[in-house]
Amino acid sequence: MVFDTGAKLTGDLVEQIANVFVTSGLWHNVDVTWTTTDKSVNNARRALAYGAAGEVGNGNTILLANAINDDTVISVEDVTNFNITDKIVIDTGDTAEVRVVGDIDVPANQLTLDAAINTTHLAGATVKTITFQLYLAMEAINQSSGPNYYHDGSRWRYGKGFRFMMSTEWDSTTHTSSGMIQSTLVPFETCYNCGVGPDLATLNVTYWLWVEDNGNGFVMMGRPEPSGSPEQRSFIIVLEKIANPVNKEYVDNRTDFFLYTVGNIWQQLYDGINTTTLPLLLLRNRSILRPFAYQWPDGAQRGSWGSNGSGISFSPLPSYVGYKSVGNGKVYYIKPIINNQANQLDPIFQSELFFQWNENLGLIDGDVIAVQGQPVKFLCKSLASPDSASRITYAIKYYG
Repeated sequence: MVFDTGAKLTGDLVEQIANVFVTSGLWHNVDVTWTTTDKSVNNARRALAYGAAGEVGNGNTILLANAINDDTVISVEDVTNFNITDKIVIDTGDTAEVRVVGDIDVPANQLTLDAAINTTHLAGATVKTITFQLYLAMEAINQSSGPNYYHDGSRWRYGKGFRFMMSTEWDSTTHTSSGMIQSTLVPFETCYNCGVGPDLATLNVTYWLWVEDNGNGFVMMGRPEPSGSPEQRSFIIVLEKIANPVNKEYVDNRTDFFLYTVGNIWQQLYDGINTTTLPLLLLRNRSILRPFAYQWPDGAQRGSWGSNGSGISFSPLPSYVGYKSVGNGKVYYIKPIINNQANQLDPIFQSELFFQWNENLGLIDGDVIAVQGQPVKFLCKSLASPDSASRITYAIKYYG
């Protein structure tokens, strides 16, 4: 898609990102109960998985049954290439996710599938095996007064906003992430020792958004419209897959993704309290997810961190982040370096979707930077928020 900007509800932004991802053919819906129709509480949400069909050893088959709906024994052309843990897609224009269940040693043409779908699929639909790198849950967190996500030793801070979870599995019975889980809450409506009043079903967020139509991720900066919350934050969220895995610096046996987010007030708040059990595990405000190498911060500590956080390097120190030369007028910047550990000593790849810039060195909000020799442009945004003049300054992909 092209760059998009405007004002939308949090749940509608989740929907917009998810729809572009699914259109790429590499992201797949995994739970039809996760929709954004109901925006009350935490009900505006989408659950996707990333994976390409037709991997080595995973052939396609054709359904021979008249139709399938709910839990059904169907006939397929060949079960040879299916394994007990395979995830498969029944594709009839719209795509539904199904999971192989039961004993894989079944008679020819008899395969039991847990369809977990609410639509009928006719004979002739293609059944494709899928190898998923990860599952992605995106939610608009809008529960009453907001969840507690940070404790300073005496009182809680409460917030509403986005939540992202990446996991190795998806539980179709409980409709939740399972296996190894990494998560971050991105609160932009916050309050210290008080409930968060604004309803995200009616509160718009002004946004600047780029979503890769090839499924490689998105970058979004946002500022909520003024409300009664005393600590409204502007934010950046980046979810990115390395465009070409062969460009990894070394073979790491990890996924090809990372997620990065900070806000303009308390750029990062993490207290380490109740981080080992669900559901409180999912209320921590983290800056970096690198599935499934590490998430940062992730220790029993309190504090606020800057946007040049452990695990992602924006500049070799001491130096500037992106700036405009007073000599030739060109912009010089470094693509953010993604590491596999929080010590920032093991780079694995670099981001193509965003970078930081310096507001006091020639660049201003709204500048568009064209990359020399490439059909790529970046938009410089400098965002304060309704409750703070503190700014976050990032250039996000705008074209190309």
